[in-house]
Amino acid sequence: MGNITRLSPLKQPIVFELEGLDVPPGYGSLLFILVLINFTVILMGNGVVALVIIIDKNLHRPMFVLVCHLITCDLLGGTAALPHLMVHFLMGQKKIAYAPAITQAFCLHMYAGALQTVQGVMAYDRYVAVCEPLRYPSIMTSARLHTSCALAWIVAFILIGVLFSFHIHVPLCGTTIKHIFCTNHPILRLACIPTPISDIYGLTMNWVLSTSVFLIIAFSYIRILHTSVKQHRGNSSINKKALKTCAPQIVVYVVNQVATLIMVLSQRFPSLSHNMKKLLSILLIIIPPAINPMIYGLVIKELQGGDVDRGDGSVRLMDTEKTRLSLEKTILFCMENITRLTPLKQPIVFELEGFDVPPGYGSLLFILALINYIVVLLGNGVVAFVIIIDKNLHRPMFVMVCHLVGCDLLGGTALLPPIMIHFLMGQRRISYASAIAQAFCLHMYGSVLQTIQGVMAYDRYVAICEPLRYPTIMTSARLHTSCALAWIVAFILIGGLFCFHINVKLCGTTIKSVACSNRSILSLACSPTPINNIYGLTITWVLSTSVFLVVAFSYFRILHASGKRRRTKSSINNKAFRTCAIHIAVYLIHKLAVLVTVLSYRIPSKSPNMNKLQNLLFIIIPPAVNPIIYGLASKELRESIIKHFSKVTHRK
Repeated sequence: MGNITRLSPLKQPIVFELEGLDVPPGYGSLLFILVLINFTVILMGNGVVALVIIIDKNLHRPMFVLVCHLITCDLLGGTAALPHLMVHFLMGQKKIAYAPAITQAFCLHMYAGALQTVQGVMAYDRYVAVCEPLRYPSIMTSARLHTSCALAWIVAFILIGVLFSFHIHVPLCGTTIKHIFCTNHPILRLACIPTPISDIYGLTMNWVLSTSVFLIIAFSYIRILHTSVKQHRGNSSINKKALKTCAPQIVVYVVNQVATLIMVLSQRFPSLSHNMKKLLSILLIIIPPAINPMIYGLVIKELQGGDVDRGDGSVRLMDTEKTRLSLEKTILFCMENITRLTPLKQPIVFELEGFDVPPGYGSLLFILALINYIVVLLGNGVVAFVIIIDKNLHRPMFVMVCHLVGCDLLGGTALLPPIMIHFLMGQRRISYASAIAQAFCLHMYGSVLQTIQGVMAYDRYVAICEPLRYPTIMTSARLHTSCALAWIVAFILIGGLFCFHINVKLCGTTIKSVACSNRSILSLACSPTPINNIYGLTITWVLSTSVFLVVAFSYFRILHASGKRRRTKSSINNKAFRTCAIHIAVYLIHKLAVLVTVLSYRIPSKSPNMNKLQNLLFIIIPPAVNPIIYGLASKELRESIIKHFSKVTHRK
């Protein structure tokens, strides 16, 4: 393990230096003009829309008040980033003091946070307008409207304020911010010590906020579609008018999500230049604030009429066209030539980067990995063996435990034997077929673990909420069908992921990881693989979010049912409720290991060996710990294991 360099903490006043864009000589003025045009479009477009809404009393309605709040978000984001970027291009100024840096970062995070919370309020407003048109004026009163908007800003302010409270008393040991502008994480990367609490809170806040808003919007528009279909024959003019106003939010939300997706995907293309990656990382601040006013004007008929009457439509469209051309020129400028390499031919043999093993430590690490693998095999093997031979355990809960055991054995066997060979013999080479097989098995392990947990959550929900109907609902046929579907769904998703490897030409052989995975192999491709990247991110998000929702819904209903039946002291209900402990413990351990893996990318102070080890925790720890959980959490399984081992001992 590498030693962490000890640095002296900086004292105030601290002045940072932004890495910025690599601007060739003579191009600074051109880029300044492009950014200036973009900033002018943002100010003029959003200003015109806000002015029209303010002076036209016919537009003093909830929908347009919410549009004004979105405009404020756009102006906040654009004003926080673009003026400093113009100074950088025109004067080459990259320095920024500590206080302005924190202010800029806070405003940019507030822009992103408030953008989502206001969209959540807007979705609720459209839901009430379409689904409850007669009650809409009494529900969405002026007081409730302004309270909802204020809460949207307050929630965002509190979330971002807590995020930046972690900067208090954090000593900084560096001054170079590796970004175009200041944000929370690049600043905290300069800290003298790791900041895991800030990392955990930031990731949790982002996930909770984005998922919550997505669920609110999805629920609202599903109900809106359902209501509009039911009322289609009635030709309700009020309903149709309200339904038309849904379009702006849908378009704005999609534009923001697409810009965010491009930002995420840009980090997964090693062939892109640093300038292009930096440009794509600020799309969320450049594109939506400039396009949103045009969306409002084109989609909302009343607002469009107001704009035309004031003669501003042509100016805004002309400025938007200039922005489009400017961005195209900037993209062409920032792109660098991609090195053309000769594609490799089969048979291809990869070389894993592996661990940096000091001389003499290989045998010790081999023994540790061997012990871990023996624990995985022995623990899971004993649990599976006892469940198979004990007929009293042939029940849905333990059948699903057997599927989890099979999943753990798949992950442990795919990873640990190659690592042991690496430690003992220094062997890092792996053939193409073996690499694909290992990557496929590891991805199957991660996916099946989640789908089985979803089935297990449904089983516990039925067992506790419908105890009398449980034997008729969870029959043997339905149980095995559900488990088979869990494996089939995972197989189809991962099979689709690896289908993108077909006909992909590779130009490298060094896999920068300890084990093979889809991404590590495709990073060696001669050309970008955007479809695979998008598909991989999509199935990861959809699968993890879907399972989380199933688990959350199931245990929310379980807690509700157990609270109602607490006085009856139903033995059947209590027995079923105790078996939930297995599922909860396994689910939490898996999520904790995944969280540690994600955080390892956000703590640069760790040595490369430590980061690689943390990346494998979700495969090393759960398969070894889960059998212990099964034995401790399930009294029947524990007693059955003791009974069968006692029989073996007496025979001897």
